[in-house]
Amino acid sequence: MSNQRMSFTSIATIALLVGFSHAAPHATKPTQDATMIIGQSNHNGGSSRGTGFTLCNPADLLVSENGDLITVTPGNSVSCFGGTGTPEHKYGRSHDLSLGATAGIPLELTCVHFAISQNSLAGTATINVYSDLNGVAGPLGDGSDLWLLGSGTVAIPATTVPLMLTANFTTPIAIDPDSILFIEMVIPESFPGTHEFGSNSGGELSASWLKTTNGECGIGSWTNPSALGFPNMHILEAIEVSQTVLPDPCNDPLPNCVEDVDGDGTVAVSDVLAIIGTWGECGDGSFRPAGDIAPLPNGDCCVDVADILAVIGVWGTQCGGGGVTGPGINEIRI
Repeated sequence: MSNQRMSFTSIATIALLVGFSHAAPHATKPTQDATMIIGQSNHNGGSSRGTGFTLCNPADLLVSENGDLITVTPGNSVSCFGGTGTPEHKYGRSHDLSLGATAGIPLELTCVHFAISQNSLAGTATINVYSDLNGVAGPLGDGSDLWLLGSGTVAIPATTVPLMLTANFTTPIAIDPDSILFIEMVIPESFPGTHEFGSNSGGELSASWLKTTNGECGIGSWTNPSALGFPNMHILEAIEVSQTVLPDPCNDPLPNCVEDVDGDGTVAVSDVLAIIGTWGECGDGSFRPAGDIAPLPNGDCCVDVADILAVIGVWGTQCGGGGVTGPGINEIRI
């Protein structure tokens, strides 16, 4: 995606106010304290072009639900306007990682990409990554199905033209296989001023969601824009993931008295038999075969003659980690 050109479609619009009372979000009578505003007028009178989402790491996988990952359409998004300013908003989307190329593998989330169409006042956005615990994409109204996995921040400059923004996570967020993630982007209040989250009408495989943090405009619960009369507001957002690289056990030093393969406390015939039982096995980067005990210090991650010779070399050694320490069954002491 990083080598694609992005075109920002500029649509000159008159800011249209559609009011919503706090008790009835679908009402159309404006209120003095808070109204719903569709985008903003485009003041630069032209089209802007950029480079789109730039991958944090070219080896990562970009996961997005957008049909159009390139276009940001000014005037396509709706937000709550408080008369002199815009309260804090939250925008979100789910990603079902059990689908497609991400299915069945442990992942790490390294960064989140999103777009801002316009922003009056510079600030800092907070990006929260949740696991959706109820197994259904999309949050419950109160977000009670969401479990926080990690957070990051990104600066949002004042801008009259669309911008692509990226929040990097210094420590990647570990993601269990086949998780459903919910990405929440918290845009700070602008008093005075407005913001417009980047969106287009290019289609989406997972719904867009929004809410106001303190319930302004009657949208204190997660709401799909279509419920507000804006079915074509498809927020522009993507996550970047990579497959979790697990440490190879064969890189670890072998433990003391490793020749006691069966762990009974004595290096003897049973250890030779244990090695024969896994003869020819080699690790694949995720495990060390039980009979890999040589050469020191780390072994060679395969079970072969070197391991048999290692047992013979310390034959009869008492390792102290097992065996009979007191009178045993069928043993008579005089």
